[in-house]
Amino acid sequence: MQPEGVVRTGLKRNPLCRVLRSLYGLKQAARVWNQKIHGFLIKVGFVRSDVDPCLYIDTKRNIYITIWVDDLLIAQEPTRYCGCKGAIGWEFEMKNLGELKHFLGMRITRNPDGGISIDQSGYIRQVLERYGMSN
Repeated sequence: MQPEGVVRTGLKRNPLCRVLRSLYGLKQAARVWNQKIHGFLIKVGFVRSDVDPCLYIDTKRNIYITIWVDDLLIAQEPTRYCGCKGAIGWEFEMKNLGELKHFLGMRITRNPDGGISIDQSGYIRQVLERYGMSN
């Protein structure tokens, strides 16, 4: 169908329009986004993991990037500067949300010794409440 406001006369009864770009919300949008971010990360020196295609690794700078739909998590040593955030921000519209606290229902905490703890206490609490077992 023609978009609203587009009037073309002399065409068939129900003309179609060919979309030349991926639009947010369409089926192919996620694939196009993944291809674009993959190409960019490879270009700036990351290697896609053989085990998980959503994990990119830069062994020289010891940086890990994971992709979940259109979210990126960048893991690195806290004391090292990562120029990759600037490069990604230059190429794509990006928000830096600071240190990670919650992701996909998981709570992430950094221990004083530099270690990281991950738990799903919020999810477990929800399940227990749903089934009347919170006590």
